[in-house]
Amino acid sequence: YREIRSEGGWLAIPDGDAIELEDEDPRIPALRDRLEVEGYYKPETWAGELLSTISMASNDDADTSATEIVFDARLQDALKEFQRHHGLEDDGVVGGNTLAALNESVDSKIDRIADTMNRWRHYDDLGDQYIWANIPSFTAEGWRNNRREIAMKTIVGMPSRETPVFSDQVEYAVANPRWYAPVSIVRRDKLPKLAKDPSYAARKNFKVIDRATGQSVSAASVDWTDPAAAETYQLVQGPGASNALGDLKIIFPNQYSVYLHGTPGMSLFDRAQRTFSSGCVRLEKPKEMAKWIAAHDPEVSERDVSKALEGSNPERIEFKSETQIHITYMTVTVDEDGEPNFWRDVYHEDDGISMVDKYAPLYQPAHDEELAQAAPAPRKG
Repeated sequence: YREIRSEGGWLAIPDGDAIELEDEDPRIPALRDRLEVEGYYKPETWAGELLSTISMASNDDADTSATEIVFDARLQDALKEFQRHHGLEDDGVVGGNTLAALNESVDSKIDRIADTMNRWRHYDDLGDQYIWANIPSFTAEGWRNNRREIAMKTIVGMPSRETPVFSDQVEYAVANPRWYAPVSIVRRDKLPKLAKDPSYAARKNFKVIDRATGQSVSAASVDWTDPAAAETYQLVQGPGASNALGDLKIIFPNQYSVYLHGTPGMSLFDRAQRTFSSGCVRLEKPKEMAKWIAAHDPEVSERDVSKALEGSNPERIEFKSETQIHITYMTVTVDEDGEPNFWRDVYHEDDGISMVDKYAPLYQPAHDEELAQAAPAPRKG
């Protein structure tokens, strides 16, 4: 990226309507140039098709101009690759988020790479076996002896309920867990629903426990409009299909009460940006992660995990092996082939992200005055 900067970097693409497949837009040449600079668009793979298209067309300049401003399938493929490396929906559409990622400056990317390298320097010893859960990339990976052995998608905390950055050690897992809803979640999320309909508790398999007596009470007998109810009553969700923790949680006791767990909301893993939890890290495949830990444990096995999950009651699985857990905030990661990924700064921690301040000119053929007049003016922001 320093080499890219030394060669002039790239120009920003002007704002405008979304660009979809087969659209004609005077910004297309700028988009093509932008993707080429960073290596997503390879001109040599396009030359044959472009020459063929031009040779088939008439010698009229308007036909050549039309070819220049068409968002074709191959350019869209290059854009999709860019989107995948920038934490975006790979829909092949130049929308607002994609345009913002395209217009991040090369200096900003250099700073982000340097910042990430500096963050890694604080980890002297990750451990022989560890789980790396990186917030911006929404991924969790299991590493052993410097080799990645398992990887999966994650869901992390909302910007208003951020997942914290810290390191710890995994101690145990619980199959078919109960969920003891924290007071903060009861106050913010459950009280409004219970006030509107107390039967919500039974539908979602919650028991209502009076904290003072430890006895179960009817949800209909509680005044859920009283904010104090969140502290007076404990909501305990039993194991089952609706349980917020899914069918397994992995525990590493910490001051934040954060852990890894499953979820019944599997459709959320299809999203590119997955900031939906209240702080814990939801795993796409929690059973596989627990089995990976157990596979390297001297006292439990993958079969023990499977057997515990066959039941319907909570069952604790104690791990004796040392498995570290590192929850990090790295906005840049690198693939095994050395290709960088620039993830979205979901918690706005990298204040140094900046945009290109010089815009590429729009494609305006001299012979086509109408196109030149209709082209949108470059706009910052």
